[in-house]
Amino acid sequence: MLLKKIFIFILLFCPTIYLFGQNDLEISADFPGGNIIVENCDNKSTLYYQATSDTIKLRPDLRDTEGNWFYWYSRVTGAANRNLFFQFAGHPIGSFGPAYSTDGGKNWNWLHDKIQKNHSSFSFSFGENQDSVMFCMGIPYLQNNFDEFISGYRKNPYVSIHSLTKSEKGRDIEEIHICNPKITSQYKMILTARHHACEMMASYALEG
Repeated sequence: MLLKKIFIFILLFCPTIYLFGQNDLEISADFPGGNIIVENCDNKSTLYYQATSDTIKLRPDLRDTEGNWFYWYSRVTGAANRNLFFQFAGHPIGSFGPAYSTDGGKNWNWLHDKIQKNHSSFSFSFGENQDSVMFCMGIPYLQNNFDEFISGYRKNPYVSIHSLTKSEKGRDIEEIHICNPKITSQYKMILTARHHACEMMASYALEG
């Protein structure tokens, strides 16, 4: 009875983990920035179902978004030595396909090196040692990326970090202030990026 209750709890409250059959293939979004919905062959969202083929239907999770939006970010585990075909509802894939990472999100590559016309699906051949691969519509830039970037400047006397404001959900929105207090400046400059949260690659440009 206890195990039954635990299983029901998982079904109701952990909607970002999808298991496919007995080969332990898993698609999840239970990590910072994660966003995905897996659909079955009837185009109904589901948590657990048995995969009957190597074609997986996906769509972005729009749980708190008005209208249609293209951001998605997922992790696939247990797919070593398999070739999977990912089919999206809509066209949320960029010109060079999705970005993918085989080392937990530290390094990223585009799936294609030439512009593609197909923006609704892609296939991926998982290597023997590629048990976990992350896929995203772009190259993610998250809090850990900012923390790593700014760590080398925290002791710089001309650099200070403040909380500019809070997001709607209470997160700090950082402001980096660069100034030599001995110099009186006639002009000041403000550099910003990411007017939308999913424009994450602009943050890498801002770092530069």
